[in-house]
Amino acid sequence: MRRGLFGTLVAAAVATTLVGAQDDRPASPEGSAAAEVGGKYVPGPVGPVYRGGKWIEILYGRPIKRGRDVLGGSGSNYGKIAITGGPGYPDSPVWRAGANQATRLKTEVPLVINNKTIAPGEYTMFVDLKPGAWTLIVSSWPSQSKHDPSNRQAL
Repeated sequence: MRRGLFGTLVAAAVATTLVGAQDDRPASPEGSAAAEVGGKYVPGPVGPVYRGGKWIEILYGRPIKRGRDVLGGSGSNYGKIAITGGPGYPDSPVWRAGANQATRLKTEVPLVINNKTIAPGEYTMFVDLKPGAWTLIVSSWPSQSKHDPSNRQAL
């Protein structure tokens, strides 16, 4: 009986520790994706090596749903709360792409998106949520790493 009670107490302590540890995680962990373009493979000591390329990188916050309706739910309701507003979202047709901080695009090469050339540099990403016609906005306004309402130089 004591061994069973001890085992139960140890399991409960471990579970409590694991649940408590989850609270220390960031609300939305950062993610990234990168690609090297424009280079070429050259012979290397152990095989071909990619050289001379330039980088395109996207840094973003990965939203965690945690039981919430994201952009108004799913199916036919998806995106409606974001487009039409709703509790906590009045008149918010332009949303920051990503969680916690605006998604950032870093490019070392010019990019052409929808017949518009984006010069090399760092950009923040937004989405204009017009019904039936969402538009990607690539902004040269820098992103804040932590919210500071008095900082008018960065988003």
